[in-house]
Formats: sequence, structure tokens, C-alpha cells
Amino acid sequence: MENNSQYNQWFSYGFGSCALLLMLFGVSVFPSFQFLIVSFVILIIVSCYFVPTSWLVILPSTIVLVDWSSWTGRFIFNEFDLIVFSIIAIGFLKPLDSANNLKLSGKTTQTAIKFKKYILPLIFLILVVIPFNFESFISLLSQPLFANPYYLDAYHIKVGKGFVYGFVLSILFVRQFKQNSDSVINHLALGSCLGSLGLFTLVLWERGTLFQLFNSTNWWALANSFLDFTSSYRVTALVSDMHTGGEAYDGIILTLIPLNLLGFFWFKNHSLRMLCVCALMAVCYCVLVGFTRASYFASALSIGCFILLHSFVVFKKQNQDQYS
Repeated sequence: MENNSQYNQWFSYGFGSCALLLMLFGVSVFPSFQFLIVSFVILIIVSCYFVPTSWLVILPSTIVLVDWSSWTGRFIFNEFDLIVFSIIAIGFLKPLDSANNLKLSGKTTQTAIKFKKYILPLIFLILVVIPFNFESFISLLSQPLFANPYYLDAYHIKVGKGFVYGFVLSILFVRQFKQNSDSVINHLALGSCLGSLGLFTLVLWERGTLFQLFNSTNWWALANSFLDFTSSYRVTALVSDMHTGGEAYDGIILTLIPLNLLGFFWFKNHSLRMLCVCALMAVCYCVLVGFTRASYFASALSIGCFILLHSFVVFKKQNQDQYS
């Protein structure tokens, strides 16, 4: 038992150290916005050290608000990867037993993660995504692109590394959920609200509504800018992937919708529930101005399924309480 615990600890430290080295190397060679990136990294490390689940607030916000590929030329690996490396580094390097501000919730007291069962799937993902030529991998991390990335052999890394990130962050998520499920859900719901409102602000900026709001006294022009659904222009916010927005933008908004609903049904505070409603309405507006029929259908299906499942859970719980 002690050997397994020591093995898990060394695996965690090793994985966190690799992420830390990749983050430091990426920051050192990044050509633009270095001050902002360093500030983001320091903010993430400090906040995740004192409040380990704060990355669930940071990640949904930065995936929407931080995408500077159009200015930096970094596409396969960009500033968002450095943020993810920072989260992984502090999440796995921080000792589990010194996690401040976390109290065990529920009946779960076993917080250790058995890393052995994750090794083979993780190795498989890394071998599939990362090329065997390590020099080309480093060059993608440190150099800009001068060709259309969608025709490069390395584009599979852009898509596949998302699976690796998701797999690694899921390990961190499960460990923290076993420590304090309430804190995890609270921060995840709050992060989705901030991300939704941030995306809504960017969409208003892209459609020119913010310009009309701050620079015009003509309220009809403002209303026309906000309610114009006749244009064929599809908003993309700052999303640079998938041919400037496209499916990547749709994937973000379809992920935020159920998370906002989760916050509405989870929070007990009326102010937070109202915040979730506003965030949900903001995302629905972003769906409308995306002018994608598949997103219309998927959004309605997501909301309907979530409410149906929640009603089923509440009904089942009431029956159990009634007959217990």
C-alpha cells in the first residue's frame, strides 16, 4: 500500500514537472504578449495553490477570451496551451495533503488516484498525437507557421492534443471531486457563467453593438445592431480554429449551455441563480447569431434533455424519500 502511494506521488510529480518545463520553454520563446502571458501564468499558479479548484473558473473563461493566434502566428501551439500546462503543473506538483481550503465532502474520504490504470491510455494518446520526431515537436512549440495549417501534417496535433489535455485534466478533476465535490461544482458553474458573459461581450463587439452603445445616441441603430438576424455573417468571437471559428465556436457554446443550467439548478443563492440565467440567455444569443442550423437543434436538444433528466432525478429522489 505504501509502495503504491509512493508510486502515485512520483508519477504526479513527474507529470507536473514535464508540464512545468513545457510551459517555461513556451513562455520563453513566445514572440508577443509576453507580459500578459507571464501575468496569466503567475495568476493561475498562485490562485490554484491557495484554491486548488480555481482552475475550473479560469479555464472556461480563458478558452473564450484568450486566443491571439491571429496576431502571434502561433497556431498549433498557442498561449492557451501555456495556460493548460500551468494548470497541469500546479495541479500535479502541489501535494495532495496540503490542499488548503478543501474539506472532505460527503462520505468519500479516499482522495488518492491510482495512476497505474491511466498510464496505458495516456501513452496511447501521446503516441497517436505527438510525432516521433521530437525536434519537429519543439519547433511547432517555438516557431510560427508560414503556411495554411489545415494542409500541414502537424494539424493532427492541434486536434489531438485536446484529447490529451482532457484526459489529464480529468484525472485532476476526479481527484479534486473526491476531495470536495461542492467546491468543484461551484467553481465549474461560476467559470461557465464568466465564460458565457465574456463570449457574449465579444460577440457584441464583433457585431458592432458595443460601438453603437458607447458612441451613438440613436437607440434605433443600437436596437438594429443587436436584433439584426437577417445578415448571413456568422460571428466567431476570437476563436481562430476550424477555419476562423466554425465548429470550434459551436463546440464552445454547446458546452456552456448545460453548464449554465447546472449552475441554475445547483446554486441555492438567488443572485447566483440569476447570474446563471443571464449567462444562459447570453449563450443562446450567441447561438442565434452563429446562424448554424445544427447548433440551433443541438442547443434545444441539450436544454430539453438536461431539464428532463433533472426532473427525473428530482422525481426519483422524492419517491425514495416518500417510501423510506
